Parts: sequence; C-alpha cells; structure tokens
Amino acid sequence: MDNPTFAVPGLGYVLAPITAPLALLNPFEGDPYQHHGKVVHFYRSHIRYRAPKLPGQGGSRGDRDQMQDYRPLPKQVKLYLVPALARQEKAELQEREQAAEQQAEVKGLFPEGDNPETKVGLGPAAHSSLEYAGYIRKRVTGLLAEQHQLPDPSVEQKSEYLAALTAHQKQLYYKVAKRENALLWLDQRLSIALPVADELPLSNGLERFWLSNQGKY
Repeated sequence: MDNPTFAVPGLGYVLAPITAPLALLNPFEGDPYQHHGKVVHFYRSHIRYRAPKLPGQGGSRGDRDQMQDYRPLPKQVKLYLVPALARQEKAELQEREQAAEQQAEVKGLFPEGDNPETKVGLGPAAHSSLEYAGYIRKRVTGLLAEQHQLPDPSVEQKSEYLAALTAHQKQLYYKVAKRENALLWLDQRLSIALPVADELPLSNGLERFWLSNQGKY
C-alpha cells in the first residue's frame, strides 16, 4: 500500500477514508501517477475535414462557414500512446533532429505526468479494464509478430490513416494535421519499449506470451 498507516495492523483500514483523499492533495512530488508507472493514453481519432456543402444543403453564398460541411475522414485509427517514449533519444544525430519537432508537439499535448487538456468525452463503457486488456494484448502481439517476420495489422491501419490525412491535408486545420502526425509518430515508438533478445527473463516472458496469443490479433 502507498499509505504508511497500513504499516500498523488495522490502523490503515480505519484511517483510509480520510488519508486516501488527502493523498491526492499532496501526491508524490506533484506526480499522481508515479506509483503506477508511466502514463499511457488510449487514443481513438474522430477527425473531420472541411468540404463544400452539396447542392440543396443550404447555406448562404456570403457566409463561408455555412457553405462548408465537416465530414469524417474515411479512415480513423486507435493508438497506444506512451508520452515518456518521446523523451528517449536515439543515438543517431540525424534521427534526433528529425524527431525534435515531433517531441515538442507531444510535450505540448501531454503535460508531463498529467492527462491531455483536450479529450473526447468518454462514457463508463469506455473505461472497461477488459477493453483495455484486449487492446493491449492485440498491440503487443502485433509488435511481437513483426519480430517474427509476420505482419502487424496496426501498421496497415496507421498507414491507411496517414494516407487519409495526406489526401485531405488542405481540408484539415494545420494544428489538427500536425497533432495527428505527432501521435502516429509516438505510437510507432512502442517497438523500442520491447526488451531485446538478451534481456532475460523479460524476453522469455514475451516469447511465452507470443506462443499463447499468436493468431489472435
């Protein structure tokens, strides 16, 4: 338990209704997620692009906003985002320079140790641990599939989404396009989080995970 009162038998359970809320007022060095590890975000895109309204849909010729319609991109995507991975530098100088802009964008989107300020509203069903666990299993299995020279379905999904962003680039707000490209870049960095072959016993555990889940993604 994080609460030191649990060191005294029975005391922690008596004081928990009081001490638990108080702990939120003074979290670990200002980071309420420190004892849970790195913050992870599950992101589902809901991007719309601007398009002229079709005849008969109304709108005044003198009003630009009324002459435009907003339509969903033909491809959307779900991403697994770990902002901490954006701060891990590559050894190659050229890659660091190319990543600098994306790192700055990610840092602005995800204040360190906190949630993004702009979020799409989620209902209770979206917080199911079964949904999270199922998605994590699919993504980790896909990453391991690449290590076994097999296709990762998420790679094709992200490629199709990037193609949709590119095709409608002029019809998207610049900040939206910049943000989505940065999020795709961050998702792609998941592969560096997997341990290399000589990192035992982690690599053995991942291999057992692969043997149990291959073909289920």
